[in-house]
Parts: sequence; structure tokens; C-alpha cells
Amino acid sequence: MKQKKAMELAMSPGKSLMMTAFMLYMSGSHLNIFTISTTSMALLNPLKAILSTPQQFSRFESGTEEKFYQAKAVFIAMNLVALSVGIYKLLKMGLLPNKAGDWGDWVKVWDGVDGTTVL
Repeated sequence: MKQKKAMELAMSPGKSLMMTAFMLYMSGSHLNIFTISTTSMALLNPLKAILSTPQQFSRFESGTEEKFYQAKAVFIAMNLVALSVGIYKLLKMGLLPNKAGDWGDWVKVWDGVDGTTVL
């Protein structure tokens, strides 16, 4: 019975995944307060859930020897999928560096002078 309840908890992030994706889609790709708040929600909520995994499953582990490793792994995997939706939104908004031009400040420019040139 505890294993079934633990798996229900592990699958719970997947239940809100489509709603989060729809909210991110409807928020658009322009930088405004609504887009920033929905994107930050999509990024921070899975991170908070992953960091609170031991506390989430502690109610099932009390009084038993079971550790529910499979349920914890599913819980973390579902939250990583939810986190990837938020990262994809950042990518589509152009806030993640993914092209060569995004790294232009760190590229060394060759000035045309070579140390082995003899005149």
C-alpha cells in the first residue's frame, strides 16, 4: 500500500506538466512580467521539488525498512522533465546562448599579424 502511494507521489509532477507547458506557450516569447513569472515558476518549482525529495518521501519511510528508491528516481525524473520544459522556454525566448554569435565576447580575433612573417 505504501509503495502504491509513493508511486502516486512520484508521478504527481507529470500531472501538471501539460498545464505548465500550455501556460508557457500562452505567455508568449516577449519579455514582460507575465512571461518572466511563468518561466521562473517553471524553473524554480521542479528545482525545489528535487531538493525536497527526502522530505516528500519521509512519511512513507517512517516505521519501515523500505527506502523507495524507485519511486524517488521516478519523482526526480519527472521533475527533470518539467525543468526541461522551462529550459526549452528560455531557449525559445533567446535567453540561453546556443549560437556562435552568442559567445562573441570570448572569441579571440586574429588581427592578421603572424609572428613568423618575414619582410
